[in-house]
Amino acid sequence: MRIEELRVRDTPTGRRACATLVAEVGDRAARTLWYEVDGPASRALGADPEGFLAAATAVAVHRGEARVRLEAPVCPALVAGLTEAMRLHGHWDAAHRPVALDVGGAADLRPTTPARASLFLSGGVDSLSLLAADRRTLPRDHPDAFRDALFVFGANTYDFAGDDPDPVRVRAWDEQRVRLERLAAATDLELVAVRTNVRTFFANFHAWAYLGLGPSLFAVAHLLRRRLSRATVAAHGYGAWQRKYGSHPILDACLSSGAVATRCGEPMAMRQEKLATVAAWPEGLAALQVCTMRAPPEAGVAHCGRCEKCLRTMLGLVALGALGRATTFPRRDLTPADLASYSPASDPHRHFSGPLEAGLRAAGRDDLADALAARVARADRRARPLSRWLRRVRRSLRARR
Repeated sequence: MRIEELRVRDTPTGRRACATLVAEVGDRAARTLWYEVDGPASRALGADPEGFLAAATAVAVHRGEARVRLEAPVCPALVAGLTEAMRLHGHWDAAHRPVALDVGGAADLRPTTPARASLFLSGGVDSLSLLAADRRTLPRDHPDAFRDALFVFGANTYDFAGDDPDPVRVRAWDEQRVRLERLAAATDLELVAVRTNVRTFFANFHAWAYLGLGPSLFAVAHLLRRRLSRATVAAHGYGAWQRKYGSHPILDACLSSGAVATRCGEPMAMRQEKLATVAAWPEGLAALQVCTMRAPPEAGVAHCGRCEKCLRTMLGLVALGALGRATTFPRRDLTPADLASYSPASDPHRHFSGPLEAGLRAAGRDDLADALAARVARADRRARPLSRWLRRVRRSLRARR
């Protein structure tokens, strides 16, 4: 894969940084990868090689390319870090073969001064907890204290309809942007609105989640290196049981350059622990949005109240006695009937369900705890035949090597 024609142009609301990606395997049609920023922060946006190399390397691994070629100097720290990240991906999944990074020399980058730290803020449980922890533990003049919140459109499966942003999803993003602007004003943050089409370069959710997520997000920070010196993404709430994921404490630290330090925040915190932090914080609770939004949301609606993430989060808030105060959700309480179709699909090892059931019982909601336990048990029974079949396939493949 070649990265060509790095450029920046003005937009009606800010600036857009673009690069042309030319595949060397399979469909070789050239496509434009872009990131755009609104408002005053857009003046710092550049078509920096580090940003496009980070994102394109994940795309190249996904496509099975042999190399990534970029005829521009690149920070050697990022090149080394991407190489290590690809080694870890290859260890996790043999199908994710590392690609060669062929760049036009070494760039000598230094962080902007004074230091300016940022976090990726979606309004989900993880990012809100990270912001709360920062404000609770660091003085405002500390170099790690967050000053910018990066709110990104284009990282979700349904954000685009073909090559164009889905207008319904843009409207939902804009509504959440208003909530986050209120939160930013209350917490002495500057909200930086970012849009990108990077998600469209990954053929499916698995490739995006397990390869593209971290590099594609941190690309934003590298493209804003004239403004930012540090960028943090929140961990996913699995604590010591971190999943093999495209954003992971080891991988995220590999995406630093001489100008921008990248890291994963709160890697040891569990999801219900984080939710308790958000539930006790009125400003954060008012901005909470976790819905997968598989069905297009109605105007003014933050949560469908039916998907797994909505139900799991509402159960957690019931356990904390906080659902009645969570104004972005459509319900103020739940009944066992609300869990009739619940499936813990994103919780294969029950790191979320276990603490959630215990919290419900501690809160005197055995009705919901029993309903949750029944749904988890049902999912486990359904998974056993598939697990046995997968084990047989793996044994057969090992025997053939």
